Amino acid sequence: MARTQDLIRPPSDGWTTVFLENHDQARSITRFTSDAPEHRVPGGKMLALMMCALSGTLFIYQGQEIGMTNFPLSWDMSEYKDVDSTNYYKMVATRSNNDTKALEAAHRSLQHLARDHARVPISWSNALHNGFSPPDASAKPWMRPLEDANVCNAEQQQTDKSSVLAFWKTMLRIRKEHADLLVHGQYDDLSVDDSRFFVFTKTWMGEKALCVCNFTDKGTEIVLPEEVKGLKRELLISSVEEGQFAEDQLKAFEGRIYLLV
Repeated sequence: MARTQDLIRPPSDGWTTVFLENHDQARSITRFTSDAPEHRVPGGKMLALMMCALSGTLFIYQGQEIGMTNFPLSWDMSEYKDVDSTNYYKMVATRSNNDTKALEAAHRSLQHLARDHARVPISWSNALHNGFSPPDASAKPWMRPLEDANVCNAEQQQTDKSSVLAFWKTMLRIRKEHADLLVHGQYDDLSVDDSRFFVFTKTWMGEKALCVCNFTDKGTEIVLPEEVKGLKRELLISSVEEGQFAEDQLKAFEGRIYLLV
């Protein structure tokens, strides 16, 4: 993040981009937070908040806006269609003489990082083929649709105010309302050595914002870096709902943006 955000640090006249997913990346909730049932929505919301606080042109990949995750480890290698995935697995099989433990490790690594996870049909609804193809036997998609459309599909989330989709809409509105600061502001990384938290400030023409993200599956006390301890904080947005908010405690996979004065 620091490397790509610093591409626009003065005196540079360059520009940068913000993305976590594309057709060559596995799903960000699985990679960076947790796709456990109790964490996938909080994780998806926190990542949305983090991305919307970063400078540059923002890219949201299909399915990311509803919180889609990698397909499960229970799916065998026949579900992997990408040549890089299949060739990697074959290479491990050849080099290990089909050692069971080596193949299990290869399968686990592909379940976490393979490109295939971003290429399954998007879950439009809870219908057959997750609404991606017409509901008849002849229209079977090339890749197997995810099995969790009952809890993650675009149709349902359009009317669910607590969904990942609804939170993305909120964050995009806030990003537009504070475009100078969030889209163009200077990024400064704080707490670099703390793997639990991602903390950074954004600065633009005297305005300043602080973004704090808890990348753990446990609630924790907010510990602010020395650089911002003496500044007054005004909460702009939290990724958890108002009734669950605690002033000095971050929930598991919670993110916040403060305006600093």
